[in-house]
Amino acid sequence: MRIEYMEVNGIKYPINIFIEDRKNISARIGRKIGTIRAPLFLNRDELSREILKMKVWIRQKLIEIPIMLESKAAKTYTNGDILKIGSDKYLLDISFKDKQSSSARIAGKIIYLVISSSIPDDIKNHHISSLLSRCVARKRIEGLKSRINGLNQKYFNQKVDKIFLKTTSQTGEAAPTMEILMSLQGFFLRRRMC
Repeated sequence: MRIEYMEVNGIKYPINIFIEDRKNISARIGRKIGTIRAPLFLNRDELSREILKMKVWIRQKLIEIPIMLESKAAKTYTNGDILKIGSDKYLLDISFKDKQSSSARIAGKIIYLVISSSIPDDIKNHHISSLLSRCVARKRIEGLKSRINGLNQKYFNQKVDKIFLKTTSQTGEAAPTMEILMSLQGFFLRRRMC
């Protein structure tokens, strides 16, 4: 996989390009990123030509449907920002350190983020956003668990072994082992709808 950027109407739009074992080439436009999937069997010239066609298609669609680019404007986080989540307000304390990984924790009404200085500038905000989501979800998971258990007792009365958040899915699921995997995206969508 490689990431390339396309500038459309002054906005830098990222595109993931996957070369994989498949029979055809496809392109998809998402809110945050575009995706091109191309087959392995194409020679270098054919592959370049097909990927270029897909890039032209993506550019054309982004120009035709400008709302796809409007939702692209990313939130930027800086040290000292106030983050409002539901009725709670948190102060962001962001520091950058020369280390391999990043971390986040909540203490009182302050969210402490320690970000690896080796992360490229173009993905720092996305990285910070992801850390914030996980950190806040960890804090609120107990309330979510009690609500799920309450609904389970009221309607299903089934044994539930574990309830935890999944960060790679847009939907939740129930595992065969009686575990409930709740989507992190679904969790925050639910919070916005209430």
